[in-house]
Amino acid sequence: MLFRSMSATAGRNGQITVQLPSADLGTSYGSATIIGQVRSWSLDDAVETLDTTVMDGSASGFIFRNTTPSFKTWTITVDFIYDASDVTTSDAQFKAGNNAVVAIYPEGNNTSNDVAISGTGLITSLSRSASYDGLIECSVTFEGKSALSYSTAS
Repeated sequence: MLFRSMSATAGRNGQITVQLPSADLGTSYGSATIIGQVRSWSLDDAVETLDTTVMDGSASGFIFRNTTPSFKTWTITVDFIYDASDVTTSDAQFKAGNNAVVAIYPEGNNTSNDVAISGTGLITSLSRSASYDGLIECSVTFEGKSALSYSTAS
């Protein structure tokens, strides 16, 4: 990857969509729904490694480990503000334990050139919290079950 000078993208333009199953533990997904009132999101794309270093009697000085990639994983966490008008009947499947197709549009989804990052993940956590003098805040975490797809929005 070459690093070039580039323009900065403001986080406020981002958009997140989910496609939920039609039934608990289902594999047939409905249409994409925008998660409204998003405050922040994070994507962690990682790979575990196996240490394949072996003894080498001829080595002198520092010896660097030799590694091989193993299991890949990704996690997406989205923090958003609860809005009762966002709740529809399809949201009944928006709960921990269900799979969902999640897509992140860091620049929004306004033009055909906008970047889209998507994949199928398991909803591993969905939390809601509120304080006396605050908003109802929510957080959802998706753990990857398929490879992430990088494309441009259509």
